Amino acid sequence: MTHTIIFHSDRFDVVSYGNGLSYAVHDNINKRSMFVHGDDATQFRKELEAFEIADPEKPYDDFYAEQLAIRE
Repeated sequence: MTHTIIFHSDRFDVVSYGNGLSYAVHDNINKRSMFVHGDDATQFRKELEAFEIADPEKPYDDFYAEQLAIRE
C-alpha cells in the first residue's frame, strides 16, 4: 500500500496510507503513535477538515495532540 507523509513538524509526523484509507500519527517528542483506518479514518479526515475551516491559523500540532489524547 502506498503511503505519503501529509504533515511533518518537530513534534508530529502524519502518514496517509492508501490515499486516506488509513492514517498514522506519530508524536516524535512523547514517542506515542496512533493508527486509524476504515470508518475511524473517515472520521479523522472530517475532523481535520473541520479544524482547518474553523481556525486556519491554528497550528496543526494542536489538532494532532488533541486526537492522540482522545484516542488514549
